Amino acid sequence: SQTAVLLALWPGYVGRVRAERIHVSALLQHATPLDDRGNTIVLSVPDDFHRRMLDSQQDYLVARFRDETGRSIVRFDFVVSGGEEGANTPETPREIDPYEYMKLKRQESPVIRAIFDQFGGEVVW
Repeated sequence: SQTAVLLALWPGYVGRVRAERIHVSALLQHATPLDDRGNTIVLSVPDDFHRRMLDSQQDYLVARFRDETGRSIVRFDFVVSGGEEGANTPETPREIDPYEYMKLKRQESPVIRAIFDQFGGEVVW
């Protein structure tokens, strides 16, 4: 079925997004493919926060889907699962805290450290 094919392609797609936009992939990790309707892919998300944030990335997500799978789709539909598990999901997924991520990158990378030092930036989230 088309949905089975989608499930097989999904990890590669999420990996491609992760390589380009880690904050979007952090949200996408909590999305589950539900249905492949040809022009529209339906995804289950845990809460309204995930739905709104991913929906705001429609153009990007659709373009990356085409690049990764060779299929042109019109859009992703995000359906809030509404289960108890979703109700307790924090807005920022635990796997990736953007503040801590940038703090760590600033310590590890001389290039990022130089950018912060040269422009007087601070990590804020």
